[in-house]
Amino acid sequence: MLKLTLLEVILRGVPETLLFIWAIYVLTQTPIKYSRVILTSIIISLLTFVIRLLPINIGINTFLVIVVSIYLYNKINKIPIKQSISTTILIFIIEYICELINVIGLQLLKFDLNKLFQNPLNKILYATPSLVFFAIAILTIVKIKRTYFPPSPKENM
Repeated sequence: MLKLTLLEVILRGVPETLLFIWAIYVLTQTPIKYSRVILTSIIISLLTFVIRLLPINIGINTFLVIVVSIYLYNKINKIPIKQSISTTILIFIIEYICELINVIGLQLLKFDLNKLFQNPLNKILYATPSLVFFAIAILTIVKIKRTYFPPSPKENM
């Protein structure tokens, strides 16, 4: 069980989920509907909180969150299922790489991660760089995609 506090859900989960959804929209080139983004963000954040309370093995919770996210991106945000699946998996991989970079950086700075992550506020504070790395990675991918793979002009009907 990977327990989260309500503080972590509000200060880390919601911003992270908003960033995920923004990434889904920009990478799939779907017009952003802000009411849908906020609704999806709140639902995913709360479901992540509940899923992490379940007595299940580590990794299963991530799989469940991915499945729920794909479903919500498709149903609420109207993103086609194929794009929803591929982009969600890509985003989760990028996010985990950013978290790994953050953890390696903290270890290189000689932080005791076990002590550091026992306090929810410290956990939020010291995990924030991974969100910044994630935003930079998504912006870089968007820039590369727009530069080297521009959308094809739509044919007149």
